Amino acid sequence: MLLLSCWYKPQELSKRIAFFYTASLVSGAFGGLIAGGLIEGMEGLGGIRGWKWLFMIEGAATVLIAIGAYFVLPSMLSLLVGWM
Repeated sequence: MLLLSCWYKPQELSKRIAFFYTASLVSGAFGGLIAGGLIEGMEGLGGIRGWKWLFMIEGAATVLIAIGAYFVLPSMLSLLVGWM
């Protein structure tokens, strides 16, 4: 919440926080279903258990998103003077 309050004006903040909480609830609702489908569908593929596939897929997605975020996100808000 602190980071959101640094980036958005008070008038915009309530919509962003509502979106943040809604996305959290939706990801919790569908994340388990997707994970269950991956585990069941990839069980034994390549001689690897389904839960191991799930960890590898989630880990690879996290690494790719982190690499992209490193290049996209600025290091400090103060460097963006005049941006807002």
